[in-house]
Amino acid sequence: MPRAQISKELHLKAHNETGLLGRILITLALEKVSILHLSAYSEENGFGHLQMITADNTQAKKALSHFIEGFEELEVLVV
Repeated sequence: MPRAQISKELHLKAHNETGLLGRILITLALEKVSILHLSAYSEENGFGHLQMITADNTQAKKALSHFIEGFEELEVLVV
């Protein structure tokens, strides 16, 4: 039987610029933050959205705070 659990997802919104996803991934790797789920999309108005579940959201927010201004933490169901 599948096991489901409630987890926290980080939702980041930033200007859609070349290399931003790479910088985010390298920063998290250097801080040894594991990514469990990652989803990204962009809007026509020039903004990009990144949704991710990490092993340590607090450490992820701290590591990314110098180039990502806004974080939203949402509850999600992980199956």
